[in-house]
Amino acid sequence: MIAEPPALFKVELLAAAKQQLRALTIRAAQLGIKGEFLTTFREVVQHLTTDPIAWGEPRRTYLAAGLSEFQQVSRMLSVIYVVSEAHHIVYVKDIRPVLSHPLVEP
Repeated sequence: MIAEPPALFKVELLAAAKQQLRALTIRAAQLGIKGEFLTTFREVVQHLTTDPIAWGEPRRTYLAAGLSEFQQVSRMLSVIYVVSEAHHIVYVKDIRPVLSHPLVEP
């Protein structure tokens, strides 16, 4: 019997995260590191799609809603996200550059 691959999670960016992503993409382009930034973001999405629970560090649990919040740093980005295991959805709440990275606004 062949084992089925694990179910993938759908990744949704909340409004604040979408704005942060736009601003960071513009800033990365200005700094000449847009390619590196987009590669890092793609890696983040890959982790969130395949195994968000094992990838992140737990922050808090919302028992009544069936949600768990995590945080993880991947190269230049710090990401806070919430996972609904029951619905296989990841909600990205916050995307920020790590401290002292050139993407941090002066």
